[in-house]
Amino acid sequence: MDVETKTFGALPDETWVYPFHGSDTTPDAERPHLPQRHARGW
Repeated sequence: MDVETKTFGALPDETWVYPFHGSDTTPDAERPHLPQRHARGW
């Protein structure tokens, strides 16, 4: 499974995510950036 399925498909939008790099965020805040990440091959 990929991160989109594991993270965006499994967690509620309001769940806080604490990455090892970058700022704390939520799936809801990151969802609009998914097309850009797909374009970069992530």
